[in-house]
Amino acid sequence: MGLWDHTAYVQAPVDEIVGALRGVFDRAGRTAVVGPVAREPWPRDPMQYGSAAACSRWAAAVIAGPSGWSAVKTAPFELLCEPDESGTAPRLAALGRELGCCGFQLNLYDAYSTTLVEAGRTGAFHVSGFVGADGPGAFCGFEVAADRFEARLYQLEVPGVNDALAAAFLADGVVAVRRLLMGPIEPLDNLVQVQYLIPGEPLPIPGAHAVYGEAAEA
Repeated sequence: MGLWDHTAYVQAPVDEIVGALRGVFDRAGRTAVVGPVAREPWPRDPMQYGSAAACSRWAAAVIAGPSGWSAVKTAPFELLCEPDESGTAPRLAALGRELGCCGFQLNLYDAYSTTLVEAGRTGAFHVSGFVGADGPGAFCGFEVAADRFEARLYQLEVPGVNDALAAAFLADGVVAVRRLLMGPIEPLDNLVQVQYLIPGEPLPIPGAHAVYGEAAEA
């Protein structure tokens, strides 16, 4: 099996992102819970394989990098790529608008397919890349233009960072972007979700903060 990675990068401090994520969770009916609450993952657990709507529990790990960017790992993996409660924009765009900052989520599927969701300070967003062998079409319900099958920066404008990010996308994709924005911090692959967020285990990364939200029982 090839490499899988789902990571958002947001140009804001950890505490601000944590506060904004709690708002995202609350608006979607996921009430914040204190600390990780251990659970036994299911086979084909929806927090790993399902959509946000299929999960009663949402979780996020927010990790500070040395460059002024923070990494955000979520379970379910595409939580921030899926439409917010308005249905018109990804949750990442709502997060960027609330924080007044830029961000993007880069997803790699089996070392083969790549998608990129960009979000600006005003809530504007852009989706590029594809999942599978059929080329562009749609991702998380958002249209991907036929000439945007390559996952790279089309909208994000961050002075002093864009050129380096563009080079990282071309050089080694997911790994190069991670090294550029987060340096040597590990782990930052999907083991964060699988080994820690989904079972509710404490994060082993110094300074990382976990956010959990639970839907009310019917």
